[in-house]
Amino acid sequence: HKGDRVSLSRFGSKVEHVQTPTSCSGWILGRLKRQVGSIDADMGGTEMEGALREVFALPVAQGSQGDVLMVTDGEIWQVQELIHAARASGHRVFAIGVGASPAEGVLRSLAEATGGACEFVTPGEALEAAAQRMLGRIRQDPSPEVTVDWGCTPVWQSAVPKSAFGGDTVFVFAGMAAKPGTPSIRLLAEDRAGGATEIAEAWLEAEQTLESLPRIAAARRLPMMESPEGLSLAVQYQLMSRQTNCILVHQRSDADKVTAVSYTHLDVYKRQVLGTSGRPA
Repeated sequence: HKGDRVSLSRFGSKVEHVQTPTSCSGWILGRLKRQVGSIDADMGGTEMEGALREVFALPVAQGSQGDVLMVTDGEIWQVQELIHAARASGHRVFAIGVGASPAEGVLRSLAEATGGACEFVTPGEALEAAAQRMLGRIRQDPSPEVTVDWGCTPVWQSAVPKSAFGGDTVFVFAGMAAKPGTPSIRLLAEDRAGGATEIAEAWLEAEQTLESLPRIAAARRLPMMESPEGLSLAVQYQLMSRQTNCILVHQRSDADKVTAVSYTHLDVYKRQVLGTSGRPA
């Protein structure tokens, strides 16, 4: 758009600004397209904090807001430091996690803390489509202070995003003591007058008996709960969390199991190292 400025950086163990902030002309866009198509981000580990701090420090036109579109497939550390730096800079972070194991929790926290958004692209999905959706969000002012009107007071409710962008799908779970009196569920956002404006509406459908649905709901509730309630929920639904342990059992085949030969080897070791008396030689 006219008046936009754009930059491009790649990072790993270090940061390289491929293009510093400049006016977004047709010539620059063509150049950036060629650069993105040939970019190689294999630059060592994912030093996210340093990379974001350097990007936040790039000059922004006076009176304008800086937005960062970040694409990463790596693990991220220093979570609180990242969030603090992002908030202090005034930038919004729009994150795209790529691959089978991006740091989902960190990226979501970073995006939510800055008023941005987060999306994940699994292997085989088109990254370009996700980037286009993110650019659409960047152009918007999100609906703030989002709440859900269930038609009754729920016994519990999973976390609701602080804001929502047009075109997004919002997933929220709730537990009811009884079936709501109305089939309508409304998504509300705070308007400028401090009231609530409906931005979306859904309708209750037929009851679902999927066994996985309660576990998904429990997983969404877990980050909001403290011990011992969180521990009890995690144990009940067999969920991995900071409060539970995971024990993996590897079932060996008969051919790989310990045999008498192992004891023979142990006996030889005992004679050679400890001596025939069984005490150190």
